[in-house]
This record gives sequence, structure tokens and C-alpha cells, in this order.
Amino acid sequence: MGNRISLLILLSLLVSYSSSLIASDCPKKRDLNGDCIVDINDLQVIGQYWLTNCSTPACDDIDLTGDGIINIEDFADFAREDWLDVGVPIEINEVLAHSHDIASDWIELYNPTDYNVNIGGWYLSDNNDTDADLMKYRIANNTIIPAHGYKVFYEATNFGNIKDAGCLTPFALSERGEDVYLSSATANVLTGYTEKVNFSGSDSGISFGRFYVPSRDKFDFVAMLQPTPGRANAAAKTGPLVINEVMYHALDPEKGDISDDDDDYDYIELYNNSASTLPLYVTSETQTTGWTISDAIEVTIPGTVFVPAYGYVVLVKDLDAFNERYTNTPASAIIIEWDSGKLNNSGETISLAMPGDFEIDQNGWYYIIQDEVKYSDESPWPDSADGDGDSLSRIYQAGKALYSKDPDSWQPTPPNPGQPNP
Repeated sequence: MGNRISLLILLSLLVSYSSSLIASDCPKKRDLNGDCIVDINDLQVIGQYWLTNCSTPACDDIDLTGDGIINIEDFADFAREDWLDVGVPIEINEVLAHSHDIASDWIELYNPTDYNVNIGGWYLSDNNDTDADLMKYRIANNTIIPAHGYKVFYEATNFGNIKDAGCLTPFALSERGEDVYLSSATANVLTGYTEKVNFSGSDSGISFGRFYVPSRDKFDFVAMLQPTPGRANAAAKTGPLVINEVMYHALDPEKGDISDDDDDYDYIELYNNSASTLPLYVTSETQTTGWTISDAIEVTIPGTVFVPAYGYVVLVKDLDAFNERYTNTPASAIIIEWDSGKLNNSGETISLAMPGDFEIDQNGWYYIIQDEVKYSDESPWPDSADGDGDSLSRIYQAGKALYSKDPDSWQPTPPNPGQPNP
């Protein structure tokens, strides 16, 4: 009787206690029911086996002290640590924020573990200003994501639908880009585990998802080749217009060594890797604006430029210097001199973006990144492109440009603006 009273007292104390979350591999030793969170459900497992002499493998897992019986000693061990700890790397795997017509935006979650995970009572949101802001949509109790499985939530039927009991504050995903949050909770109290993704402006029907970059051993959250709700992600979207070659630190042949003052010979080459002519501008009902290059330099391409099929556009720092040095540039290449800025010799980001929709109530145009590279003068980026005369050239496989943010997608080559890469 005394043991049962002690159990109830400790149970009461634990339920009223919350600790900071420690993300780790799942399951933990004290995750007795295998849902990857240490909570009241695991206490119930102890209760089911209370004062049982262990003689089965299942019971052995619950015998935390290894003394052959489930009693107050196991409960004390359970209570010592891990309460409300989550070892669940549940991921926001893919989102669609710019759906077609009456089709719905959606958020896809993925369970990368070998265990079924109960995310009932967790929350989805697009805001984290306060705890209340994180709790816009409450996921229904006993929502299970199977091992290596998916769960998709839709704006029309879930997080934007006030008829869904979990929709506490309806929200929608912005085609201009924003953040999405997944937060763990128990008994309507946040327990600290929050997964966040950020996506930029998106074109209609283009989703953003996790894409693994082997050379950096990490995931990027980028535009996908096609939406894949409820199944494995497609490859990252590339093209048709890509950043094809970058001369960021030219060699000054007169000095015979690397020059930090040789920026006039910088250039960025774009390539239309398609069989169709591509306009580098968008026209709304009232305005026309061109594609942009930003971060490294600020360029808005004039609103009259068409790139022919398999054609090139070369953006240059100084037109006279470019023509003087790169005399083998074909006459068919479109050459545009940028107004200001330069490419940093130590590395930076180059973003190619096209205008999205023009919305007066949303401060005009928003932009959709079409290609982006963050080069560097350090390994694994090639040394010879850092002032030794080479440029960075995009690598292709089966006629397709490899993922731009992967250093392994670039190689050093002699400069060849306006021509196919070696």
C-alpha cells in the first residue's frame, strides 16, 4: 500500500513539472512506450507492470534498475531525469505556399526514425513571437507518424479551416516566403522542441523541401523539381536559367600575381539551359520589371532582354576591361554592365531572382530565387579560382546543371564567357 501511495505522490509531482527539452536520438531509456517523448504515457506503462516479477524481454526494458521487479525503485529511476525530454527529430519536410487556383497549400512532416511517433497535441504555426503565436494549429490527439513516414496538413481542411477543432488561429502560407514552425507540447503546454524552416518567394505550384547536400553533410530547404506530398522529396529545382560561370578574383597578367585591385575583370555568366527563348522580365497590368542579381552586386536586368535557347548573358563589372581581356567572347552573348558593387575575393552569395506577382497592397513586386551560389576562397572550393587565373564553372550531368549550392557542382576552368563550359 505504501508503495502505491508513493507512486501517486511522485506521479503528481512529475505531472506538474516541466524541464527544458534535450533533442537526441530516439528512443531514450525511459521512453517506455516508444513514442520518443518521456511523459505521462510512460508512467502508465510502469503502472501496468507494477510489482511484476520480470520474466519477458518487454518487462526487462521497463525494469530500469535491473533488480527483476517493477517497483518504487524503478519509479525513482524514471523520475530522476528525462521528464518531458523529446528525442524526436520530426522534420518539416516540404511545404507548398503558392497553390493552383482552389487547390490547398500544405505542410508535410516526416519521421526519419525507426519508430512510430505520436505527435498528438503538438502545434503548427507561421509565427514565433510568443508561445501563443506558436500554438495556432493543434495537431489532433493520437496522431501517429509511422517510422520513415509522412503526415500532410492542408490549409483548406486543417490549419486554415476554423471547422477543424485544432485550428485555434487560422493561418495561411505566403507565396512571398516566410517561416513555418512545429512545436512539441504536452497537455497544451509547449515543451521546448521546435523545428523551424524558412522559405523564400515561390512560383505557383512550386514547393520547398529538404534537399541533402553530401559535400556539406547537411540539408538545404529549397525549391523542388515537383511537389511530392506524402512521399520522398524530388530533386532540387534548377533552371532553366542558371548561374553558369563566376569570375570573382581575376589574375592581373601585368603584375604576374594575385591582385586585390583587379575587380574590373569580374563577371557572372548566366545560361539558358532550355530550347525556348526566355524573357528576363515580367509584366503586370501596370508595370514591367526585370530579373535581378543581388547580394554580391545589385543589378536589375533591363525589361527588354530575351535570352535565346541555349544562349548566354554575361554581367560584367567594367565593359571596356571585359572586352579588352576576354576577346574570345562570342558576339551572340548578351553583355550587360552592372552599375555598382563587386564580387568579394573571399566569397559571398550571388542570387538570381525573377519577379513574382505585383501586389499593390503588399508593397509591389516580390522575387523568386531561381538560382543561388555561395562561393568561397576556402576549401572545398578550388584554389585556382582565387586569383590564379581560373573562373568557377558549373558542372553538368546528363545535360542538367548540378545543384548550385554544392561546392562539388563547380570546377575551376580557364575563363570562357559566352561559351559552353569545358
